[in-house]
Amino acid sequence: KFKPYMAGHVLGAAMFQVEIAGVSVLYTGDYSRQPDRHLAAAEIPERPPHVVIVESTYGVQSHTPKAEREQRFGEMVMSVVKRGGKLLLPVVALGRAQELLLILEDFWKHHPELQSIPIYQASALARRSMSIYQTYINMMNEGIREAFELANPFDFRFVKHMQGSQGLDNHNGPCVVMATPSMLQSGLSRELFESWCEDKRNGVIIADFAVQGTLAREVLQGPAEVTTKAGLKVPLRCTVDAISFSAHADFPQTQGFLDKLRPQHVVLVHGEVNEMGRLKAALEAKASKDGYSMAVYTPKNVQPVNLPFKFAKEARVMGTLASKLPEDGDHVGGLLVRKGFNHTLIDVDDAHTYTGLRRSAITQRQAVPCTRHFWEVRLAVEQLFEGVHSVRTVTEPHVVEGAAGAAGPNNGSGDSKKGVKVGGGAAATAAVRVSVGGKVTMTPNAAASTLVLEWNSDPVADMVADAIVAVVMGLEEEPALQAAEESLRKARAREDAEAAEAAELAILSALLAAQFGRVETNEELRLLEFSVDGVSVTVRHNDKTI
Repeated sequence: KFKPYMAGHVLGAAMFQVEIAGVSVLYTGDYSRQPDRHLAAAEIPERPPHVVIVESTYGVQSHTPKAEREQRFGEMVMSVVKRGGKLLLPVVALGRAQELLLILEDFWKHHPELQSIPIYQASALARRSMSIYQTYINMMNEGIREAFELANPFDFRFVKHMQGSQGLDNHNGPCVVMATPSMLQSGLSRELFESWCEDKRNGVIIADFAVQGTLAREVLQGPAEVTTKAGLKVPLRCTVDAISFSAHADFPQTQGFLDKLRPQHVVLVHGEVNEMGRLKAALEAKASKDGYSMAVYTPKNVQPVNLPFKFAKEARVMGTLASKLPEDGDHVGGLLVRKGFNHTLIDVDDAHTYTGLRRSAITQRQAVPCTRHFWEVRLAVEQLFEGVHSVRTVTEPHVVEGAAGAAGPNNGSGDSKKGVKVGGGAAATAAVRVSVGGKVTMTPNAAASTLVLEWNSDPVADMVADAIVAVVMGLEEEPALQAAEESLRKARAREDAEAAEAAELAILSALLAAQFGRVETNEELRLLEFSVDGVSVTVRHNDKTI
């Protein structure tokens, strides 16, 4: 059995409660228990589930109250346009874009002095979706439905739709532009940011959760300069503010939601590892204080979570499984076939004999363009998945760059000194074929400058393969790392040991910065200093100590 509930995250978003063999599981996906300008809060299921799989995006953080948040947002917008600047609002095309448009429309309505300043909505997807928002008023909150009795709230008076940055070619005065994507990684929002960031009159407001490793998170840390997509360093003079209109549940919402449901098990997903750990501790402490037991789990991607439930069910064992009498305590597994109220347990290979089913498997292979060192790819994948290990060694005739012992950090498999690189180089060495979670294998193909992924198709393996592709694409877009590696290659070619050591330090700094944020480098003492969860860390590169 399954039943959907409104999730309150975006129009049409649903949570699902699924019941299988008497065990009820609620999967929230992205949800919010805080009603906003157009959406109602996530619903509470009538029947409490045994297991809740819930997002942990904000960990133990709390959102600012709605009224205070909207007032601060209006003040931030007013500050930029009043000084003659252009304001960039990087947003997700669906959900938060419409929420901010409603707030801006209302703010302009109550401030006549701003009505000559244009508001541009520059997302084609958001523009196309507007007809959906104008149609499904009945799925929104009571405030929107009441407003609809007088006029359609999504028929904006002060908002104009714009196609690309060329719509601003003839506009030199102040304006507000809403563009995608929200993390400033690419697209129109990145283009406008790079065009406007050097003018101190302009401003950027990050109105969503800023993901680690994105430009949105970087600019919130207040750097003096940023790197453009073209690899150029430009000064950051515009103002950068953050205010969360994110439709993800914060700690009070999640705590209140689970207090009402009181499930036996809670599985936290969709969060950064440190925040998930804090949320787990807080939820378990609250449950203990309230006098009930609630186990909280924080699994890595593809890590199984085994939850014991005891429900009696009898099944007749047939075929291959019945050829050997099991001992007490043995586990018998197979395909459970139900006909009416009778259950039969058979081996999967016997399915064609006892049912009309046939078994097949689809093996997929994908070659991903990649010029990065294989140990870099493996290191990045290990940050995302559990169970990354070498499965066998293959011959790669075009992978070594430099002499033995000049490779990157030890990857835990005894191959740290092989200098394996997916693309480039001319000599032969050994490349490692790596399994990721027992689902996908990665093999470097130096001759073609590609990383070959291979897996037996199923929903989990497909997801893992997609994630690895995203990791590789992310590495390919790291200009600081690329520049450091190029310096290392040139230093080794001219046998300049001092320059090679400096380049190795720069590579390590770039890798740490991608994972933990800003890294201070002392080239003279060969020290790297950064912060992890509020704790200062110093890496001494000379003696490899932390």
